[in-house]
Amino acid sequence: GDHRDLHSFPTRRLPISAKLDLSVPVFRKSFVSGELLYTSAQRSYSGTRVSPTVLTNVTVASKPFLNGWQLSASGYNLFNRSWFSPAGPELREDEILQDGRTLRVKLSYTLPSREHPGRP
Repeated sequence: GDHRDLHSFPTRRLPISAKLDLSVPVFRKSFVSGELLYTSAQRSYSGTRVSPTVLTNVTVASKPFLNGWQLSASGYNLFNRSWFSPAGPELREDEILQDGRTLRVKLSYTLPSREHPGRP
């Protein structure tokens, strides 16, 4: 049937990955960071070609305020590109569709350190 033998696994090259990050201060209390991610074409377990991927992520974040609070908002896969990862032998699909555009808002608090009680 459709059973895939581990010993017949096709020879694969490791994907080439590249990452470019840029962070720029905005106003006095925040910064904007951009990230560009590239992964070359890959082969699935069955040998099917999985297309290369370029993704763009952006984060706007505050510097700590009010004694330890920090706020950030991020957009992942900002241009909502369809992209896939190769599937393993346990799945029938050759490639797995990954998430489209994802947004995240984060509010965090850092407890003051013992060395500097008034600062996080």
